[in-house]
Amino acid sequence: MLSTTTYSVMVKGRPTGIFKGNKGIRQGDPLSPYIFVIAMELWSIQMDIAIALGNIQPIKKGMRNYVSHLLYADDMLIF
Repeated sequence: MLSTTTYSVMVKGRPTGIFKGNKGIRQGDPLSPYIFVIAMELWSIQMDIAIALGNIQPIKKGMRNYVSHLLYADDMLIF
């Protein structure tokens, strides 16, 4: 028998109860990779803006080259 997943959230170390999952994207959904790419593209733009404003400092390699973050498949590295 197939059933809907249930979730429980811990708040201050105590479970807050059980609730059922509704419609939405779950692991294995064919849209998941596309949503990840869109979210990471927006996040990457925000990182570039933070560097331009001087809010964060990237790792510099020469005068014009720098590395602040790398995105690959479903992984993210922040330097």
